Amino acid sequence: MNLWHAPYVGNWGAAAHSGSPAVFPRALPMNSSVALPGSKSLTNRYLVLAALSDKPVSIAAPLVARDTLLMVQALEALGVLVRHSHDRAWSVFPTPRLQGGRIDCGLAGTVMRFVPPLAALAFGTSVIDGDPEARVRPLGAMVAGLRQLGVHVESDYGRSTAPLGIPANDASNSAHLPLRIVGNGAVPGGVATIDASASSQFVSGLLLAAPRFTHGLDLRHSGAELPSLPHIRMTLALLREAGVRVHEYDASGAEIFPAATAFSTAATPSVTATSGDDTPGAVHPNSDSAAVPSSATENLTAAAAENPAPAHPVRWVVEPGTVHLTDVEIEPDLSNAGPFLAAAMVCGGTVRISHWPAHTTQPGAQFPQIFEAMGGTARFIPDSTALPISRRTHGSSAHTPSGTLEMSGPSGAIRPLDMNLHAVGELVPTIAAVAAYADGESRLRDIGQLRGHETNRLTALCTELAKIGVAAREEGDDLVITPPRRGLANTVNAPQYARDGVVIHSYADHRMATFGAILGLRVPGLSVDDISTTAKTLPQFPQRWANMIEQSETAWEREHITANSGAQELS
Repeated sequence: MNLWHAPYVGNWGAAAHSGSPAVFPRALPMNSSVALPGSKSLTNRYLVLAALSDKPVSIAAPLVARDTLLMVQALEALGVLVRHSHDRAWSVFPTPRLQGGRIDCGLAGTVMRFVPPLAALAFGTSVIDGDPEARVRPLGAMVAGLRQLGVHVESDYGRSTAPLGIPANDASNSAHLPLRIVGNGAVPGGVATIDASASSQFVSGLLLAAPRFTHGLDLRHSGAELPSLPHIRMTLALLREAGVRVHEYDASGAEIFPAATAFSTAATPSVTATSGDDTPGAVHPNSDSAAVPSSATENLTAAAAENPAPAHPVRWVVEPGTVHLTDVEIEPDLSNAGPFLAAAMVCGGTVRISHWPAHTTQPGAQFPQIFEAMGGTARFIPDSTALPISRRTHGSSAHTPSGTLEMSGPSGAIRPLDMNLHAVGELVPTIAAVAAYADGESRLRDIGQLRGHETNRLTALCTELAKIGVAAREEGDDLVITPPRRGLANTVNAPQYARDGVVIHSYADHRMATFGAILGLRVPGLSVDDISTTAKTLPQFPQRWANMIEQSETAWEREHITANSGAQELS
């Protein structure tokens, strides 16, 4: 087993790198600046649109990671030319005639759910497969949708038995990889009704290819409330940016206009923070009010208050037409910012994320509000000196300003959290790691869709938290996390943890691996197996994590030496 020893900066044993006894009062306070690579969600969506565009497209600052390279390889297998290098913009040269091919989607949900509609537009047969873990992820909604649109598609293709005894070619959410798609160069399109409650990627995948369908697409959702709505809003925004006419409707038939779905910096989910006691002013679960602490200048919750959540969509209409995408630059991946912001929450101090967009559709932009509800302080500092991230929309040039996002940990205990996270499920492992250190029980609500992610994240989180003495359980679609009564930091502050060691299993899931890294900051002797799985969306994560800690150690030592020198001079 390949184990990565997570850097420990708690108040027992040795400091993370120096080998000397730790003398930090509670834990090494974070004091570091982090630059993150581009967004996976944006990179892969732009790649698909560029492949369908009417002219070549340059994609600057893309994420270079396993998920995005798999998307590049998938497009190349379909006949699209992509010139790419590690440190330059990628150039995408569309082809008027897509061809069938063999496609490896690895464990990338965006590849396994965005590429099938493209393969349906190709001439010839495509076979799509992936990692063993990918073969248990649901694909039934995509299979059902494509069949309704006139596409020949087979699921569980070439497997001796379908998983869990499900018949091959079943169109329910139990259909799986491999897929075999027979294309004739066109998709009739029209009306399709699917249950996308397992993943918003089913909706995004069909919408991205829909402009090239002969009759466009009238897509309707028939199941429970959709998860990850910000990702659907991202898809709609990029389609409109490429000149595509797309409409979104709620259950009443009323159209939801783009202005109703936009938000500045982040949109705040419904939040209830609990104090863990009955002191006056404490806000408890199911209370009518939300305890969101005030913070310094440029408090991000003020921006979020201007962005009420829009009605839930159930229908999308994409008109057929030309995709005209111009050159773009990718924002940093804000979901990958989560572990670094969590380090400030768990250890105290401040972590700064550069090039944070002031306006974005990324769900990770909601981390500041979530962590403020848990007692942290977030501050957005506009950057007037750096070039803004360029986002051009057909024919005109627009700019999205960016700045630095500062997250400072709470001065006291971390507050437990009671929050509905249905729309931002991918953030849950990071939030769960912080909740393990909270002063009381947290309830992360309505996140049943996590059972169909890279692994069953609900079960995985319960299993791994138990290894460090944190009780966690599934209640319906909620995850309930109950730290030890004296607090996790006090419980694990004992030599036997370092001696015996704790191994957090990653399940080949990048979010579970970074979850383990966060826990390891305050749990001595903790290791994570297969930390390399973080390369799926965040290359060189171990080096970036070590750099954050090294910066913090250097800053703390400099401050400590300066303070001691001043005291000696006074004496």
